[in-house]
Amino acid sequence: MKKIVIAAVNGYALAGGTGFAVCCDLVIAAEDAVFGLLEINVGLFPMTIAPAMVRNVTSLKKCLELFVTGDRFSAQEAESMGLVNKVVPPDKLEEATMELARKIASKSPTTLQIGKQFFYNMLDMEYTQATKYAAEMISIVAVSEDGQEGQRAFIEKREPRWKKLGVNLTNDADAVFSQGADIVIQATGSALLRVKEQLISIINAGLNVVSTCEELSYPWDKEPGISAELDALAKEKECYC
Repeated sequence: MKKIVIAAVNGYALAGGTGFAVCCDLVIAAEDAVFGLLEINVGLFPMTIAPAMVRNVTSLKKCLELFVTGDRFSAQEAESMGLVNKVVPPDKLEEATMELARKIASKSPTTLQIGKQFFYNMLDMEYTQATKYAAEMISIVAVSEDGQEGQRAFIEKREPRWKKLGVNLTNDADAVFSQGADIVIQATGSALLRVKEQLISIINAGLNVVSTCEELSYPWDKEPGISAELDALAKEKECYC
């Protein structure tokens, strides 16, 4: 899922309901919400949700306790364990959820998409790898239209006007974006070799890219092996316009 997903939980959210909430990016819960991993009570174990729970619960021992007891727990307990971002009165649940959604929606959509992918990918990396990955991704965001626009807006003391991510490849970038592309990189011939890793990071982030071999008439034949590799990766990730 490319977008930030927010769960609004009220009432009973047991077993799969708890699992669904934990798998969302952010969770707002009503004060009367009840969570619980009940699988152990019927001879099963919450294995499918275990990886997400281990990532989110602040204490591994508490996480294991929930797995092996099948105990139910309140929204307040879920918040203290890191499973819930905020607990609100039941009649304020929709309002609080929409307020958070509107706040997030006011940010750059492309930066949010890249940032979400970066955040979850980083969790599986050791420190040195994560810092290298961070440097790659921030370089993409910094030169994007939204990155440049945000900095200009800050200096000019105005609200930013977010656009699609991209460094213009043609004089008609709008036509390229109308194909559904999120990003266009200016790289032809041997220059493609220099931005190969950045392009791979962009594709792995789930952004839609233009075809590097067919839709645009550039001399990709100068580096046919690289362009074919990028095309194959874009098709594999299903982010191919």
